[in-house]
Amino acid sequence: MRTKRGMSMAELSVALGIMALTVFTVASMFIFGLRAMQKTTSDTNLNQTNAQAMRRITETLRGAMATTITNEGRMITYTLPKMSAGTDSVTGEKELMIPLQSDGVTRSFYVTTDGKLIDSVTGKTLMKNIHLKDPDPDSSQYNQNYAPFSTVTVGSQRGITINLITAEDVLGDLRFARLKTTVVTHNR
Repeated sequence: MRTKRGMSMAELSVALGIMALTVFTVASMFIFGLRAMQKTTSDTNLNQTNAQAMRRITETLRGAMATTITNEGRMITYTLPKMSAGTDSVTGEKELMIPLQSDGVTRSFYVTTDGKLIDSVTGKTLMKNIHLKDPDPDSSQYNQNYAPFSTVTVGSQRGITINLITAEDVLGDLRFARLKTTVVTHNR
């Protein structure tokens, strides 16, 4: 009786085919996972950067004495309350002058035509890739102009609505980040 010492060519071909299919499937899943991770990382970074800029704007405008929106809603100018010379004995922070007075310094946030949000005090770019037309084809406002800054009435007070849409191309897919908030200025 003769014993079989190896595999036939047919068995070898089937085994290599199954192994190639397995390697191809694993590689495809790996590439798909890397692309999904890159899109998710991009979305997270975009939203985090935009949220930081939005937080800075809202905290600044919340204490504004007076605000003016110009340049088709792309610029908001504001003044802050004047601070007293003395400091609080408990916190060590400067206090507002009572009665409230403007410090007389005009500051602004503005969106440039190339999509940058600039803080005029520091000259720094707070956000990039801002679109002044809604770029999302799934949006009901697709391709329509919008104002990044606008006034709104909240109860009996005047507020400012900040609406910013940014987009970033990631692997040929346009990713959007929408941020919208309303700030009621308390020092009017």
